[in-house]
This record gives sequence, C-alpha cells and structure tokens, in this order.
Amino acid sequence: MSIERSIAVLEGLPEWKSVLEYLNNERETLLNDFHSAELMTQPYVLARLGGEIATIDRILKQFENEQH
Repeated sequence: MSIERSIAVLEGLPEWKSVLEYLNNERETLLNDFHSAELMTQPYVLARLGGEIATIDRILKQFENEQH
C-alpha cells in the first residue's frame, strides 16, 4: 500500500487526529528542549534534537501534502 492510499484510509478514522496531535505535540516538546540553556553546551544533543525535529517536520509535511 502506498503512503497516499494509507493516509486516505487513515484520515477517515478518529484516531488519525490523535496521531497528528501527538506528532505536533512532540515537535513542540523537542523545540522547547532545543532552547534549553543546559543543552546549549552539548553539540551532540543539539544535533540529535535538530534531527528529530527535522524528521517530524518531514513526516507532517508528507501527511499534509497527501491530504490535499
């Protein structure tokens, strides 16, 4: 099954909104962590957080593109 077909099937379910809400909340949490003063001195942690934020952004963008 393609991502397009999968999203078409999932977006009709009530749980789909929960999935999108979780991803958006997780992104916001990561962004808040990224601004933590304690982490500013730890480049590896910042790089990991940046990568996680970018991954969630790509997933959300893919989902949005397939819904329209």
